[in-house]
Amino acid sequence: MADIACRFETERLSLRPWRETDTGDRTDAEIAAIVAALLSERVTATLPSAWQGPYDHGRALAWMRAREGEASVSLAIRLQDRRPVGLLLLHALQGRSASRLDLMIGYMIAEDAWGRGLGRELVSGLVGWGRAEPSVTTLRAGSDAANIASIRVLERAGFEREDVRGADAAVSYRIDVR
Repeated sequence: MADIACRFETERLSLRPWRETDTGDRTDAEIAAIVAALLSERVTATLPSAWQGPYDHGRALAWMRAREGEASVSLAIRLQDRRPVGLLLLHALQGRSASRLDLMIGYMIAEDAWGRGLGRELVSGLVGWGRAEPSVTTLRAGSDAANIASIRVLERAGFEREDVRGADAAVSYRIDVR
């Protein structure tokens, strides 16, 4: 997939590709440690079943390598303490040219950062980035119907509900940014 370099700052967050730091690139081991810390059992509970459960270094490394093959992944860093507090995945959907991107998003916020509005800030920042990025036309997202917090984040950022799919009751959302 084409690399979609998503970078932006909000009041409390800095988002950039997960390999980037201020002084160079993160190693696989550094990224795996971040992934293992972020993907707690509660964070992954409403994600696809293959992503659920605890993460050790090996599983986090395998998850990281699989994501790099299918999506652009960015890391949300809290500006106050430079601590990683979330992940954002962007996947270009089929049927669009490089000049017109329809992106599926996924995001996760660290469990110890829940309830502080960081998910809303991250997704709202992404919508702003999409509106400023000439090639992005649509952002799409899915959520487990039981994940009320995620649904609220999407709706408050301007996403509109499209439908409920399948036995797992996944709800799909979209926002046209162009």
